[in-house]
Amino acid sequence: MERKPNILDRIGKHIPGYAGYATREIRRQCDKVLREHVAHQVANCETILQERINSLIKAREHQPAIDLEGCRKRLNTLSGKIKYAPYGDSAFFSECQIKEDELGKLHQVDKDILSCVEENMKAMPTLTATEIESFIARILQTLDNRNQILKEHK
Repeated sequence: MERKPNILDRIGKHIPGYAGYATREIRRQCDKVLREHVAHQVANCETILQERINSLIKAREHQPAIDLEGCRKRLNTLSGKIKYAPYGDSAFFSECQIKEDELGKLHQVDKDILSCVEENMKAMPTLTATEIESFIARILQTLDNRNQILKEHK
């Protein structure tokens, strides 16, 4: 995700440490875009699940629909947690700065979450409520691990 350097970037090249700060800022922005994409994919899973629920209701299979509705609500919550998860921000002169390797870890965790979501999205039309709950629990645990990485560096 490259952008054209502006006047501040050109001035910043002459300030010690600014180039690393700018690079980290770009990585944070990429991480945010990735998390928004993951949140969108989770919302797609929710849509698929809503279609299943509607089909079950039409077929008068109420208990499976009720079970899946709980999963749908949790997917909705998960989407928000991913989209608004904290990111590795740190001020230029702050003592506690998130370094590039930590940002790399965060980005890798987000990519792992995305691959898990995409894998389960394909199977969403056939997953049971228990399998969906397990999938959500795995994502929440991974998200907690991601947030723990941030807490260690603040």
